[in-house]
Amino acid sequence: MSKIFKAFMTSAVILASALPATATPASFSSPQVGKSMLVSQNSTIRVCTRDRNGLLNMRSGPGTGYRVVYRVPNRTIVSVLNSTDRSYGGYYWYEVAFRNQVGWVRGDFVC
Repeated sequence: MSKIFKAFMTSAVILASALPATATPASFSSPQVGKSMLVSQNSTIRVCTRDRNGLLNMRSGPGTGYRVVYRVPNRTIVSVLNSTDRSYGGYYWYEVAFRNQVGWVRGDFVC
């Protein structure tokens, strides 16, 4: 094996071992960042809408069929409580808390 490949694999193992045990992988891309994300429960994430002054619908469940319980402003930091382990309607979802409200936001609108 090449030295570059060995160095890459060693780095990957070291980085993987540093992740928290409760981390939940998400296989989606953020509209702002364009990279896959790994978010732990009990952490924080930033809302990233496509509009500078946009509002993100926080819903009562993980899907667009659930009612809107709050509208979170773009660039707001929210606390992650839970996440889906599979796609609902083509998207992964995060259960978040913000201003004494709890609800679900689509994973492609966080960064």
